[in-house]
Amino acid sequence: MKLNRQLKLSILGCFVILLMKQPYVQAQMLATPATMDSLKANAVFDWVKGLYEPGVKEIGDSIELSAEANRLLTDENYRVRVYPKTYTWEPALQFIQSQDIKIAFWYMINLYMINEKYRELAIKSFLTYDRLFKMNQVLVNTFYTYVLADPEIIHIKNGVSTVYAPHVMEAKLNALKEILGYIEKYSSKEN
Repeated sequence: MKLNRQLKLSILGCFVILLMKQPYVQAQMLATPATMDSLKANAVFDWVKGLYEPGVKEIGDSIELSAEANRLLTDENYRVRVYPKTYTWEPALQFIQSQDIKIAFWYMINLYMINEKYRELAIKSFLTYDRLFKMNQVLVNTFYTYVLADPEIIHIKNGVSTVYAPHVMEAKLNALKEILGYIEKYSSKEN
């Protein structure tokens, strides 16, 4: 299973690079070493916090969209990037490398549904990340952020979405439930 090992190493390597990367280069040029460390810590904190951010929140009798969910509804070019006609592993890895981890997880949820080999790779990837994050929460938030504008399910016109394929949404939700079941089953054995 050379491919599985390579994928796992790539995912872990990307995460290590993320932690070492300095996202605020311009600010760091002006900052003291202590401030630079603080900027890095804040950037990593904000990035991790974003993993747990739901795309849609119900606040009282209102619904609030995250910046990501709003962008998905209003930016057609962005939707094309996030929702390809065919999901493949290469862009998923590119999203990991560019720190767009929630989009990468969305890709992996969709890849999980393609075939047994991809299912195994996705589960192993999610279990690897489960050592770092609460993947059950991250995946649920990922799902409800990106299903909101999925063109396989929803048609968007003037920022308004209409569900036309609820059966596809249900299939993706069932895939998510299976993934969460695997995470619950296997992560408890590893911890």
